[in-house]
Amino acid sequence: WKAYNTIKRVTTLSYDELQSLYDLDLSEEPSLDKARNLFYFACWYAFRPSDFTKLGGANIEEDSIVIRARKTSRNSALKEDLILPLVTPINKLMDRIGGVPDTVSAQYMNRLLPVLGERLGMIQPITINEQKLDGSITTFQVKRFERLKCQSARKTFASNYEEFGLTKKVAMSITGHKTEE
Repeated sequence: WKAYNTIKRVTTLSYDELQSLYDLDLSEEPSLDKARNLFYFACWYAFRPSDFTKLGGANIEEDSIVIRARKTSRNSALKEDLILPLVTPINKLMDRIGGVPDTVSAQYMNRLLPVLGERLGMIQPITINEQKLDGSITTFQVKRFERLKCQSARKTFASNYEEFGLTKKVAMSITGHKTEE
């Protein structure tokens, strides 16, 4: 077998695409509806898959969502809970679905998100560079929706923080980033 290192490129949604995602009529497709609701929620709060797969009603306290975000490393939980206000788009979502979105596994979400992206018309090609261990690089193109993954929620938040009415400093405190990179 050939070992290689792929630069992971995940797709982000623009603010308009995020609104279109909310407006998709998925009433006849409960699995897609569930994935959309959870992903939409995650995009507004920069949740990692480990955060939104454990989301529940207990995370809602008055007009806020309270969560202790977990980083990729097992032992690196943030020291304090994040207390974030429930924003209008999320209040609308929760009113529509009757509470906090049901959770699904990250693997299940990763299978459904490209379907949602295709429904949104995210068919523009993106170029992927894959570097093998021998140093050779393979370049190929895929459609944007093919790279819509759970991690896209955090990147969507980071790309749209100004549209959400946040400053860079506040956005970085929510994502847990210490530098702008």
